[in-house]
Amino acid sequence: MVIKEYVRETLKGAEVLPSPMADESFSVRDSGPGAPSYPVKGIVDHESNLAKMQTVDSGVDDFPSLYQGQTLYGFVPLTVGTNTRSLDDLYSDAFAGGTNNALVPIIAKRSITFFADSGNSAAVRIGNRATTTAIGFPLVAGSSLTLEITKGSNIFLCAASGSQTVSWIAV
Repeated sequence: MVIKEYVRETLKGAEVLPSPMADESFSVRDSGPGAPSYPVKGIVDHESNLAKMQTVDSGVDDFPSLYQGQTLYGFVPLTVGTNTRSLDDLYSDAFAGGTNNALVPIIAKRSITFFADSGNSAAVRIGNRATTTAIGFPLVAGSSLTLEITKGSNIFLCAASGSQTVSWIAV
């Protein structure tokens, strides 16, 4: 019953229809005569023992805001060295030219995609705080990776050797 109330609140104007099968599923339909009904489905995450609603994605309206004060920044290429640093840290330095600059927090709406420059001579490792020159997902020259992690402060990059270039975009 809690899910139905959530759907009713989230889809304002939608009507939640009774289930024909002992409350195992339910449908919603837009208000108005003759409006079609749509089943609401879910999946079970066996690791957490939680049910999750299955949805159809309708996209995102805009890119995330990348502001520091009144300045709007764009998606500049990053220079990744052999010291492990967060995406926020690397991004902030790309604009200010140097290290230890004020962070510009990256908070994507859905995902962040990385692309290793085709001229890179070594892989760039991407992962959590434990990422090193040898640990992390290897992003080799010319390859890309999309992460559904939305905070740049939780994504760490480290070049396997030398200085490598990574382009990125967040949605």
